[in-house]
Amino acid sequence: LLSHIESTLESVKDDVAAIKTVTKKIEFEKIQSITPVLTENECPESDGFFRSAGGNQCMKAFVDRSLTWDDAGSHCRSQGLALSEPHDAVGLQKYLVERFGIGKFYWVGGRRSGSGSTFKWTRGGGELPSTSPLWWKGQPKTGEHHCLAFGLNVSNFVKDPKRPYWNWKCTATYIPICEVNRDNDNINGTITRE
Repeated sequence: LLSHIESTLESVKDDVAAIKTVTKKIEFEKIQSITPVLTENECPESDGFFRSAGGNQCMKAFVDRSLTWDDAGSHCRSQGLALSEPHDAVGLQKYLVERFGIGKFYWVGGRRSGSGSTFKWTRGGGELPSTSPLWWKGQPKTGEHHCLAFGLNVSNFVKDPKRPYWNWKCTATYIPICEVNRDNDNINGTITRE
């Protein structure tokens, strides 16, 4: 009897795993079927997208979400986007303050490389060294602070608006800043509107 129950339990576990896989596929296909695709050069402000300073990056801050760094990256990918790798961090910070105000923290697509003090962009592979003038004073921190964030609180923005970067624990929940991934290495090869 115990052997039969164990066998049935394994079968049920396999069925549940299969159902989860099919459900994820159906959800993905449903999103794809109802979500219009952006053209390569489109950056629709009406959908919450904005051009970065200099106009070459199309981004969106999902201010209605507060996610861990990993979940922020997953959310961006689910939209056919990628966590942002800002070319002009100071310009982006200025825009975010003007558009959404002070007092918010945002995830961007950089992460500590190993146990060192250098941060790497997850997609482009470039580095943000610990000596960069873009770090807020006292940053980057050591220890468990492995993920790259914009910290737009009153004290740092007012005192020194040219130092937007902070590193923080990847489990903290912040707003994801996603960008249209022009390198075509996004998860599904399309850029979608939410």
